[in-house]
Amino acid sequence: MSSPKRSRDLCGSLIVVEPNPKQRREQAPTRLTMDAPPSSRLVAREPVSPETSPEPSTTTNIIPQEQPKTGIPKSAMLRDAQLLKYKFPESQWAPNIKELDFLSRGMRVMVSIQKIPSGNGCSLRSERFWVNILHVKRQEQEVKWVIGRVEDDLQHFRLREGRKIRFETRHVCNVDDMFELSQRHERFLMESEQAKRRKKE
Repeated sequence: MSSPKRSRDLCGSLIVVEPNPKQRREQAPTRLTMDAPPSSRLVAREPVSPETSPEPSTTTNIIPQEQPKTGIPKSAMLRDAQLLKYKFPESQWAPNIKELDFLSRGMRVMVSIQKIPSGNGCSLRSERFWVNILHVKRQEQEVKWVIGRVEDDLQHFRLREGRKIRFETRHVCNVDDMFELSQRHERFLMESEQAKRRKKE
C-alpha cells in the first residue's frame, strides 16, 4: 500500500492526499484532508483549476494610472501650500485657510503638483497651474474638498486641459480674485458678530 503524498495547498498549509490508484481523471478530484489530529480534522477545499485561477500580471504600466477620485497621476502629488507657508514664510505664500472656506463655483484657484519624493529625499520637479472650480463640498461652513477643471496643459505632468481633479483648500496656493474672497470672509465675520450681539440683547 502506497503511503500518502504530502504537499502544500495554495495558502501554504500542509495537506495529505489519500492515494487512490483506481480513480480516473474523469471522476471528481480526490478529497484533501488537513494534516491535523483526528478529533479536529477538517476537509480542505478542492484546488482551483488552472483555467480559472488568476495569474499575476507580468506587464509594467509605463504610463502612471490616475488615483481614484483625485485625477492626479500616481507618480505625483499635490503640494500642501499651508504647510509650505508655515515652514518657509519668507518664500512661500498661501491664502488664509479661513478665507478659503468661502470658495465657490466659478472661482479660479492655483494649485501646485510635484513628483512623489524618492527614498533619498531628493527635491523633485514641481509645477503650478490654474483650476476652475466646478463644485465645492461643505460640512456646515467648512470646505471639505473641491472639484475643479484644469485650465491648461501641464508641461511636466500628464495633466491636460479639461481634466477634472479633486483637492482640498490646503492645496490652494493662490486665488484669482482674492479681494472677493476677503470681502466674503469679512461679511461673514460682521454678520456673526451682529448675531452674537442680538443674542445678548
